[in-house]
Amino acid sequence: EYDFGSYFVHSLIVTLVATALVLIFGTMAGYALGRLPMRGKFSLMVTLLMISVFPEIAVVAPLYTLLKDLNWLNSYQGLIIPYTAFFLPFAIWILRNYMLGIPKEMEETGRIDGAGPIRTVWSIILPMALPGLFTAAIFTFTACWTEFLMALTFNINLKTIPVGISTFGTALEVPFGPIFAASVVAVVPIGILVFVFRKFVISGLTSGAVKG
Repeated sequence: EYDFGSYFVHSLIVTLVATALVLIFGTMAGYALGRLPMRGKFSLMVTLLMISVFPEIAVVAPLYTLLKDLNWLNSYQGLIIPYTAFFLPFAIWILRNYMLGIPKEMEETGRIDGAGPIRTVWSIILPMALPGLFTAAIFTFTACWTEFLMALTFNINLKTIPVGISTFGTALEVPFGPIFAASVVAVVPIGILVFVFRKFVISGLTSGAVKG
């Protein structure tokens, strides 16, 4: 009666792809804002902060119109792209703050050894930034996994877990048992991530708070 397996698959696809895109773009932006000389950094960071706290409900209507014109309603990209755009600013803040805490001598050592900019970032910066990456990944994963408003508005045919659970039952019956069971199963992936990577999360948050 309840197609929870499909809801789980839909949520997993959207969440994993959106989280991967956020990490890719967030790492590049965080490195640029934290390590490279750039004018207007403060204004840009303030703008990102304002975007990260902007209420979803204020942009749902124009986004719905845009996605409808693009014929992206009820599609994976109809959620992946908005999720990436909406949760990217906070990830940039986390990664930028962590990048600031990496000693510049590490990059200079790489240059002395003959490493180019790309190799320096890949071999030196990213391994040292793993706690920040895991922190940003878990926060983004959790936000995408539990998001309800945009999933309900843009993707009603490909229901994610929050939307799927909200459709359980009828006006005359509320199946508390299936709702509770589905909710517990939905929380399991987040609990596993936090438990496995808890040391990285604590380290990433601490570094961002102290050195940012």
